[in-house]
Amino acid sequence: MDPRQQKTFIGIILIMLLGAAACCSLTVAIGAFAGYNEALETARAGPPDAGSPRGSADEDLPEADDEPPADEAELRQQFEADLLAGLADAGHPDFVFQPLSFYLTTDGGLLPVKDVYDEYELAEAEERPELIARSIRGFFPPEIPGSWSRAKPHVIATVRDRTTVEVLAIRAQMPLEVLQRPLSEGLVELVVYDGPDSMQYLNEAHLAAWGVTADEVFLQGRKQLAARSQEPFEEYAPGVYSSPWGDQHDIGRALLFETFRKLKLKGDPVIFLPNHDRLIVTGANDRQGLEAAGDFISQVLVLPRAHTGRGWRLTRTGLVPFVPPADNEILTVLRQEAAAWDANEQKGALDEKAEREGSDDLFVATTLFNDDEQGRQRSYCVWTQGAVSLLPQTEFVVFVDLERPEAERIVAAGRWEDVMKRAGKWVTAAEGYWPARYQVSTFPDSRTLKAIGLDPAFAPEE
Repeated sequence: MDPRQQKTFIGIILIMLLGAAACCSLTVAIGAFAGYNEALETARAGPPDAGSPRGSADEDLPEADDEPPADEAELRQQFEADLLAGLADAGHPDFVFQPLSFYLTTDGGLLPVKDVYDEYELAEAEERPELIARSIRGFFPPEIPGSWSRAKPHVIATVRDRTTVEVLAIRAQMPLEVLQRPLSEGLVELVVYDGPDSMQYLNEAHLAAWGVTADEVFLQGRKQLAARSQEPFEEYAPGVYSSPWGDQHDIGRALLFETFRKLKLKGDPVIFLPNHDRLIVTGANDRQGLEAAGDFISQVLVLPRAHTGRGWRLTRTGLVPFVPPADNEILTVLRQEAAAWDANEQKGALDEKAEREGSDDLFVATTLFNDDEQGRQRSYCVWTQGAVSLLPQTEFVVFVDLERPEAERIVAAGRWEDVMKRAGKWVTAAEGYWPARYQVSTFPDSRTLKAIGLDPAFAPEE
């Protein structure tokens, strides 16, 4: 691609991966990232993840799903035909659709369209042509006005999970210059230009063209968000409130601290952001409210464009990550799964980068799940003999020696804290990763492995 085409394509990826394409009215209650549940299923069923070299792929694409059933295959074919025809009519005939991975490919890059397909699948037949047309308009938005006075009414603040932005930077293959600032651990505040069919994220170049500062733009974004947020929250259940807007900016309302403090809650507000069009609030000391919120969030997360199941607590000094009560199983599991999704999205992007660059000397470990004797879900990663690996932080670490007989390959398994205490000298915090990664290249000696022991949940079955 020439530089102009490259700039256009990177812009498309920014729009799609940051959840910028506008949705049709049928999916107003559905929100952000496609692939959330697929990533969790991988974590639950997970591969051995023992640090073996990456397999070679037939195409430079993310791993595809299995072949779909016949009726779904027919729908995918119709979606492909409608999408490619719409692109050709809009003057973009060079895209090729990959039906299993749900990517459009063109010279120089990939464009994910799984979220568009999910909406297409839910839509009535007569609604699909406009959905396709609106999505394509969102792929190729008009230029942002060059003057601050014209752009200002359309500038609005929003919020994203930090992992979203970090993974996008890896996949964009270039520095990500969007305006952002930290809101809490794992959350960032951004500002967008809100057009009729898309949102475009603002960057330093826009500031230079407008002659304004980042502080001015963020302030205007928050003012615009507040102006669009006059309706009261809806009470979903006693002590549990849900955002009523459904305008693709609901998760941005996490910035409206004073609004949350006015709600009738038991304890500090706890804010959940399961998708773009659903923000849920309850009280930190409201056990029934937290149970009801967890049930509600789990229902939203199975819909297309899921965002995150974790929550944040609003204290006097701002938002901090919320740790659910030990007896709240739903929210505890959702928090675990959100962490796993973050790490596995990061792994996918890093694997794609390594494949592009022809480098396979560093193994990026997966976050996996198993159950203990009481049926409680626990996360773990695999530290493998002979593999230079980047480990995610999980509840347990499993040590594997592939040179042993298959039934004896798991040589130790212990809690993360105990492993770091006993084997920490072989672990280095890797710089430049979010979520954090820890590099290991030397396998612990037999004395250390014996001291760590083998947790019964990871012992081979008799």
